[in-house]
Amino acid sequence: MLGETEVSQENVRNWADGLDIPVAGPDAPRETVLFVDCEAAFYRTAVPRAVAQILQAAGYEFGLMGEQWCCGGPAAEMGYADQAKRFARHNLDNWRSTGTTRVLVLDPHDYISFTEDYPRYFGAEFDIEVVLVVEVLAELVEQGRLTPHVPVNRTVTYHDPCRLNKRKGVWQEPRTILRSVPGLTFHDVDRVTQWSYCSGGGGGLPVEKPELTAAISDRRLGHAAELGVDTLVSACPWSERPLSEAGDARDIDVVDIHEILAESLGITVGGSRGTVGDRRCGGGGCGGGGCS
Repeated sequence: MLGETEVSQENVRNWADGLDIPVAGPDAPRETVLFVDCEAAFYRTAVPRAVAQILQAAGYEFGLMGEQWCCGGPAAEMGYADQAKRFARHNLDNWRSTGTTRVLVLDPHDYISFTEDYPRYFGAEFDIEVVLVVEVLAELVEQGRLTPHVPVNRTVTYHDPCRLNKRKGVWQEPRTILRSVPGLTFHDVDRVTQWSYCSGGGGGLPVEKPELTAAISDRRLGHAAELGVDTLVSACPWSERPLSEAGDARDIDVVDIHEILAESLGITVGGSRGTVGDRRCGGGGCGGGGCS
């Protein structure tokens, strides 16, 4: 349970309440769907709400999956290969049944699963285009389809998620977004590419060794504090939980980059950003397994 919300397939789209986003189905095909991972869908719902409303503001057409299961990444990392493949098979079959050819992804962990694991599972059968949301938004800003205009009076630095930066080489687009926001004072780090700092939030470490995750996140916030910032901006819901806990101790706010952009576009996001009790993901919170 997450507060009053059961982590289940029935509730995986609750984050989108009131946003009027179409749901893909066999009789309602959608070329593009937004995949929202378990962490964002149930814990940090402000992130997908920000993403969805920004895309809507830009006139970017998309829908949601009618029956979205976990990407399978957590199960694969913990050695449950058959379970991971079962989740992947379900998702691919669901996309095919709804005419989906493009999947928008806001979480670097899902992005790894869809661009590395799924092609390995299915080979040439996997012909879905996988698009990272932060890259889409940077392009929309550069094209003038999104124009941040509301000043955001924060002094920030950016946390490069390991899987986004070190694994996929995506580091320029988040900075493009931050530099487009009026009122924002951006202090970049001196370790931008392969030597960027870790949050300790990936690879199942928060479950196996939470004290080590806490120490790594505290060290990351220490580096941020050295820059004299009041906010650390990230682009990974999984890293934001331990970073937020470490930030509280140093009076540094941790905010997702999509939320920052939404604020500067004058969008009221809503949704949750708070810390909750431990919820150990078994790789099935969105269906077919269950998170507890």
